Amino acid sequence: MTEVFIKQPHKDRKLFRAEKRILEHLPEHPGLPKLIGVNDRDGRIILEKIEGITLYDYREEHRRHFPKCLKIATGISSVVAVLHQAGVVHNDLSYNNVMLRGRQCEPVIVDFQDSFKLGREYKMQRSLRGLEFFLAPEKYLGPRPFACLKSDIYSLGAIIYYTITGSPQSETLLTDHNYPKQLRNIVEKCLSPSPRLRPRVDEVIKILKKLV
Repeated sequence: MTEVFIKQPHKDRKLFRAEKRILEHLPEHPGLPKLIGVNDRDGRIILEKIEGITLYDYREEHRRHFPKCLKIATGISSVVAVLHQAGVVHNDLSYNNVMLRGRQCEPVIVDFQDSFKLGREYKMQRSLRGLEFFLAPEKYLGPRPFACLKSDIYSLGAIIYYTITGSPQSETLLTDHNYPKQLRNIVEKCLSPSPRLRPRVDEVIKILKKLV
């Protein structure tokens, strides 16, 4: 029997409908949550329960093994690639929205209430949600904030940075020459202030797989 996780009702019905629509159309993949059902009356979403811990909890347990962390970062990038191939912008990637399943720490990306599908919706970032370190600057700067695939790439770069270093603040990864140059370079590109200068997710995966 499948164990389930019941997400608490959305107070905002628009967010409930948006998350429901995204979850119903996500591709089947072990790195994405499996929708069991929804209750349209009270706004509850029923998902397959993921046995694991968040990326934040994993790093807070002082697990500093570089090869393992690099493998996790590569796995997270691969799940982001599945989303982007489906035209889905997650729009809130952070260490709280990545679960690591089981002993192998297989990444699962969760929480799709701010997600949207390209070509179907016009996205204007009217309310600022998320953790500052993982937020792309175009989502909160300028007269017309917006989100796009490259906004996810910025967040992915921040996730890789955090996964490797365990810190959302220091400049360790970009300045410490003990880390591979290719890793430092690709993360720096992901964190570019300009969306146009950020790489595609497949370029990120290509570099990480060389280093694993």
